[in-house]
Amino acid sequence: MRRRSFFWCVSIVWAFLLVDLNLRAQAPSRPARPATVSPLTASIQELMLNLVDVSADVLFESVSYESTAAGVVETRPRTNDDWLVLRRHAVIVAESANLLKMPGRRVAPVAPIPGHEGEPPGPEDLPPAEIQRLIDRDRATFNRLAQGLQDAAQVALKAIDGRNVEALFESGEQLDQACENCHVRYWYPPNAKPDPAALSQRGKK
Repeated sequence: MRRRSFFWCVSIVWAFLLVDLNLRAQAPSRPARPATVSPLTASIQELMLNLVDVSADVLFESVSYESTAAGVVETRPRTNDDWLVLRRHAVIVAESANLLKMPGRRVAPVAPIPGHEGEPPGPEDLPPAEIQRLIDRDRATFNRLAQGLQDAAQVALKAIDGRNVEALFESGEQLDQACENCHVRYWYPPNAKPDPAALSQRGKK
């Protein structure tokens, strides 16, 4: 009698399960919701101001040799923490290139940045609207130049991971050239040569 009751209960449970599975199979499937894409927050100028310029300057200044009356003063990374700081900035520069290449990113912010006066444009500088036009007209070239920035940062990153001071020093030249390749095309008017004095004030950006 007990065995019959047990099998009876099991049969009822299985019946309910089969009904539930059948109903689930017949129910119309809900279409997956499309992933939402947030609008880009920062403009190219803001990426340069907050990421590229800051981190590139740290890399540029990481190794230097200065002659003084007391002899040559060498600046270089010495501790593990020094190298890790440089690695963080090299990664920032490398990944910033990917951010620069994202479609839909504006050259300049829509409204002025509160509290930031910015660097006054020089006579050799193109206005943001013209830079935007040049980039939109040939996005492939802009992306190629941004990739050059990433490639240069990767060279610095390799030198940092190898704890190679001399290679890190030499990587600064490639990084500086990558920056200037883009500036010459999009920052200065066509056929205009940037003022060396103005460039020295800006540093290696």
